[in-house]
Amino acid sequence: MVAKASERFTLLCERWAYGAYGRRWFRVTRENVAELARLMRPRSLVCVASDPVLQPRPELLEEDFTAFVAPVLPGELFYRSYPGGADTLSEVTGGGFSFMLADRVMGDWCAVVPDSDGVNRAQWESLGESD
Repeated sequence: MVAKASERFTLLCERWAYGAYGRRWFRVTRENVAELARLMRPRSLVCVASDPVLQPRPELLEEDFTAFVAPVLPGELFYRSYPGGADTLSEVTGGGFSFMLADRVMGDWCAVVPDSDGVNRAQWESLGESD
């Protein structure tokens, strides 16, 4: 995952495609980076965003994005995915979500978690291409 955690505001998305397909979101800090690394499943796609812009913006409504509940505390986050966007900001914020992140920003820094023997046997498309 991350060799050295920074002081920057960092979000991590783990995606997996076997069993019950899904994803989990986390806020990473220096204090929890080792714990989160242990939680990652082999063959998952792990993507990181550092200091992302999270303010709700109308221009995000036209694209895939993820919304988060405030406050965004360290650890696993409560979120809702909006594939294909949303009609209005009030649709998102009215559901209790205070922050929005464009899914496209998560494709810049990604890696696949190797199997327990250290061998990487999985291949993923980037986060933005496979949804």
